[in-house]
Amino acid sequence: SEPKMPMKNGVSPGNGTLKEVVAFLLDHEGWAGVPRTDLVTATVTAEQMRRAKKNAAMNAPEAEAEALASAEDGFGDAGEEEDTAQEAQGSLQAYVPSLGTADDYGPSLFARDAVHKIGVLDIRLANLDRHLANILVLPNNDNNPTPTSSPPENLLQSSATPSRRQWSSASSLEHHRRRCASTAKQQHLLQLCPIDHAYVLPRFRDLSDVNFEWLFWRQARAPFSAEARRYIETLDPFGDAGIIKSLGLPDSCAVTCVLTTTLLKEGARKGLTLRDMGAMMQREPFCGPDASALERLIGECCNALSQRESKSARGEQKSRVSGGDTNELGFVMEDDGACRPNSALLRFLELFKAKLKAKLSSSSSSGHKLS
Repeated sequence: SEPKMPMKNGVSPGNGTLKEVVAFLLDHEGWAGVPRTDLVTATVTAEQMRRAKKNAAMNAPEAEAEALASAEDGFGDAGEEEDTAQEAQGSLQAYVPSLGTADDYGPSLFARDAVHKIGVLDIRLANLDRHLANILVLPNNDNNPTPTSSPPENLLQSSATPSRRQWSSASSLEHHRRRCASTAKQQHLLQLCPIDHAYVLPRFRDLSDVNFEWLFWRQARAPFSAEARRYIETLDPFGDAGIIKSLGLPDSCAVTCVLTTTLLKEGARKGLTLRDMGAMMQREPFCGPDASALERLIGECCNALSQRESKSARGEQKSRVSGGDTNELGFVMEDDGACRPNSALLRFLELFKAKLKAKLSSSSSSGHKLS
């Protein structure tokens, strides 16, 4: 359930559930470790919603309580019985045993590749809400490095539920943290698991709230590994756009993914770091009045395309691509299931790639960041 008014710029209420699922589906090969996430339906009565609202008002933050309050709307219309049941759709995510969240640890304890994997995912999704509390910290396990691996056996004990584990005591957890902090060899062994992706894939003309917690971590300044470069090179932005559209999300969200993936691929080829590319997308200061480099680049392309099409039309009606109206940019689903950009988007992408490459080359030769 989500509030009626968006809490972030560029997102529409009601799409959070689908975006949780699409983040899992776009994490190809499980590379970043997004836990399995599925769409589910549940039968809910108006009375149950009222109870949930009451509990949220007492226990949950104001935003969560507001979300539950808005979810009550539509249940039990006038004239219907009080206990009328309706189906509600939501997302269900696999439980991942963890040592806690990233705000319990210093970023110097995180593996470089683990930070890079989350950063690559966040760039592709234009994440508006990557913060310390939605990054789970996992122990390193060379034999089973997947995000579902359990913490070291000697520090844990089984609970009544065999599928879950917990710290045997607060002292054992503290012992683990001290051991990580005091042993240089283990300082970079902690792995990470990204969760909470309701605020991803904003409309491509509304990227003002992009937020990357990792942007100023030193791992973000390190070059990508050969594995990371391979993974980035294999990404198919139009294949991803097809996945996004198949879930019913609007074309403007899929365009965002195509643009950010193009930035990621071109930047990696030029040797840019995660920090370099993240700084192109996040405003400085965060959520400040000045547009980011990517926002400006998109705006330039929209204006250039508008001018080009206006000239070719020789005085006919001005193209709808100008300004903030970009409804013509979209995709066509072929009979074979392939997702292709329509003619307007194809022209836009040609401009975008040309301008992006020019700016990246200029930045590389001058040693300055993209502006």
